Amino acid sequence: MVHLAALTWLRALSMPTFAEFGCRGIPVSHRVLVVQPAPNPDRGTNNGKSFVESFALFETRSQAVPRRNLMGVGSARFSELFGSFPTPVAVITAVDGTGEPFGFTSNAVCAVSAATPMLLISVGKGSRTLPAIMSSQAFAVNFLSSSGQAASQIFASKATDKFARFAWQSSAVAEGAPLLVDIALSYAECRVESAMEVSDHWLIVARVEGTAVFPREPLLYRRGDYGVWPPQNADAEELSAF
Repeated sequence: MVHLAALTWLRALSMPTFAEFGCRGIPVSHRVLVVQPAPNPDRGTNNGKSFVESFALFETRSQAVPRRNLMGVGSARFSELFGSFPTPVAVITAVDGTGEPFGFTSNAVCAVSAATPMLLISVGKGSRTLPAIMSSQAFAVNFLSSSGQAASQIFASKATDKFARFAWQSSAVAEGAPLLVDIALSYAECRVESAMEVSDHWLIVARVEGTAVFPREPLLYRRGDYGVWPPQNADAEELSAF
């Protein structure tokens, strides 16, 4: 992926455009921009050129990016794809300006960075929890343990009294967002950093201000059914994306 600033500098240096490289006959979706950085100046091979001045652009051919289905993937195929593997189950919670709690079940939670602890959630525009998140600028992610299946089903429903059956505590750092301490595998207390509207959802990036992890087994979900994590090798080294 090319940084926008790099492209701006290239234009300022009057670098050739795609058209000047003879790409007029290649569909835009099939054009790939490859950027080569300057060689390491410590090795004396950059000939005095700056990093940006030494960028080189190369044309690629359309057959290098095959497109089998120009109509894209429908929602059914998309759901089939993301339903093909098990995911953790979380309940996203927040409170509105009156202190009323809201929450919904989600498996669309993604770690963003450990250097500056951040995560991302995806919230449907029709979610009743969304206004509470936006007004409080805070929320909690409650990852459910194996005892949280009933909570997963209730918070995925349209029930108006979702919190009546579950004990919860107010987060001290996430504007009172409910923490489902009795059934959570772990939780993250978050403050909103940014939000972006994408299709029928909002993507919300937040700083993780507090966490807790409990010695319980995680609840998993796949193709409409629930399961519990079955460890294959208790001695295997833990893998980390960070």
